[in-house]
Amino acid sequence: MLNFVWNNKNTIKMRYFNTSGPNIQKEHYTLKRKELIKKGVSMVEKKIL
Repeated sequence: MLNFVWNNKNTIKMRYFNTSGPNIQKEHYTLKRKELIKKGVSMVEKKIL
């Protein structure tokens, strides 16, 4: 999915959903899931101990 956004130079820049590889926030949409990651780490730590 492509979307056009204005950057700080008043030009159009395309952003898209990255499905593999590193996430570059200026180029890709970013979904931050800090709470979900924290929960997952906690669950793993409980299993290991």
